[in-house]
Amino acid sequence: MKKILGSLLWCIALFGAQYTVVPDKTSVSLKEPIHLRLRYFTQDKKEIAWIKFEPKPSPAYEVHVLKKRSDDEGYLFDYLIFPLQSKKIEITYLLQLKKAPQQEIQSKILGTGYEQTSPIEGKIYTFEVSPTMINVKDVHADLYGSYTLQLQAQKRKAKAYEPLYVRVRLQGRGYPPEMNDPLAKIEGVQKLQDKPRKKILYKSDGAHVEYIFDYALISKSSFTLPPITLKAYDYHKYYTLQTEPIHFIVTPPSVKPDSSDEPKAIEPSYKALVRFFKLFAIFLGGFVSGAIFLLILYRKFALLFASKEELLSYLALHHPKEYEDLKHQILSGRLWPVKLKVFKISRKDK
Repeated sequence: MKKILGSLLWCIALFGAQYTVVPDKTSVSLKEPIHLRLRYFTQDKKEIAWIKFEPKPSPAYEVHVLKKRSDDEGYLFDYLIFPLQSKKIEITYLLQLKKAPQQEIQSKILGTGYEQTSPIEGKIYTFEVSPTMINVKDVHADLYGSYTLQLQAQKRKAKAYEPLYVRVRLQGRGYPPEMNDPLAKIEGVQKLQDKPRKKILYKSDGAHVEYIFDYALISKSSFTLPPITLKAYDYHKYYTLQTEPIHFIVTPPSVKPDSSDEPKAIEPSYKALVRFFKLFAIFLGGFVSGAIFLLILYRKFALLFASKEELLSYLALHHPKEYEDLKHQILSGRLWPVKLKVFKISRKDK
């Protein structure tokens, strides 16, 4: 069989067919994987600087590169195609290559690697490739492919406001679904979610998928986690994925809040402390203001008299009923500096 296939490919190359386009199927359902193999035949690979053979971008399908390699017959390209529109779609191709003399290529490449020291001078060839027509069946589902769904809980009993950990796992093969939060919202339950972990590996039979969603559920009372239901299509028939509901028992705290045997609230003590600091600030402000006033008044009079006796005489004569506190401070000797230089200022009443 291999010898017959090899002879066939040799004949195709000999009679001028330089490429082949081989999809594994041409009638599919929406988002069903198509393994597409493109081959370019050549005997002068040493004169090819680079080659492109790929499906052109289109909103009608999605393209993923599987493998690119060269062999004795030329170049082989494997792609995975997902049709995204339910109609007859057309896959078009770009086939280009750049040829240059073998000596030119070797002189511009270091060693056996692909580090190019300068642009390779050559000629670019573009080939017309016949498009591939694909018939796509219209289907509607949450998932496309063969999948399994699991809903797991670490424990089902907890105290009020203690987290309950839940994991949702989706595994299968087909088209990668757009899914970020499969768990429904539950009234009275706070749902905390970690960043979803998604693994997608593209192979010839489709995308191999594993999604993991981790949650922490917090509640003050018992609740039931409803089942997750997803409608799926395995490219032959519809089926339903559904998890079992999970009931969580949440026990209230043993001591009710605001009960009589609990310590008193700190709010009254706090208010009393605030009131004390307010009163202290008022008292301190009055004391400092009075001291500053006495000091200013003392300086005013001290600059006019040579001694405290002269100052006291002046106050007693002209202000018999005023400045009693100042008089007392001067008599006690607390306000009159010993080495104060006093300027003689004439006054009408002196």
